[in-house]
Amino acid sequence: PADNGWRLRWGIGLFRTENSDDIINVASAVVPNFGFFQNAGTTLRQGIGAKVDLSWNRWTTYANYTFVDATYQSAIQTNDPVTGSVVNVLPGSHIPVIPAHRFKAGAEYQITDAWKLGADLNVIGSQYLLRDDSNIYPKVPAYVVVNLHTSYQVTKNVQIFGLVQN
Repeated sequence: PADNGWRLRWGIGLFRTENSDDIINVASAVVPNFGFFQNAGTTLRQGIGAKVDLSWNRWTTYANYTFVDATYQSAIQTNDPVTGSVVNVLPGSHIPVIPAHRFKAGAEYQITDAWKLGADLNVIGSQYLLRDDSNIYPKVPAYVVVNLHTSYQVTKNVQIFGLVQN
């Protein structure tokens, strides 16, 4: 830490992962709300992640952001999760349940040497529903979650904590 008690840390990273013979969960055309696993050919996940942490005195704050572009690179056929009919998934279709944008920020205050209190904010971007591999239905809208937490260090090896999740 610097002489003024402030400490700043940051990081940024790029990633690209291409999976061959990826496996996905496909809706059953026969039994509603059930599914099975199927080969999805090649998939691609690429993006960027950035983070910053700032500490001073009894305060700690942080923020993280991730962008993910997750797409199918192979043409495949799956079942429509609503009708059960066969649909074509084209290369470039987005993989469901992977939001493109995620942001998290939080702060924690050390009330005493043993007791901490904090909160965090999670912003999750819009995403396609599970099994909507062909991206034919509207995306689930973005949403925000706020959480509160506290902890008390009773001894070196014993900690009591509480969490309130939205």
